[in-house]
Amino acid sequence: MKFADFVSATAVKADLQNYDTEGVIREMCSSLLQSAKIAEDEFEGIVKALLKREELGSTGIGRGVAVPHTKHPSVAKLVGAV
Repeated sequence: MKFADFVSATAVKADLQNYDTEGVIREMCSSLLQSAKIAEDEFEGIVKALLKREELGSTGIGRGVAVPHTKHPSVAKLVGAV
């Protein structure tokens, strides 16, 4: 599977406003919400699932790059934001 197969082109943000883990995750989820890739009523649950995953161990890979990820029952197929 290629990155382009699941990253929503409409959920790409060139300039983040947040720099802390929760702020960035919320901003990325907001991009997915605005792109209609996740449901509004599931937003908080998805954010919480991503933060819980981060508690297990950082998904940071260095130089300010991370790949936060999780499974959530409300999301039927793999989606991503950049």
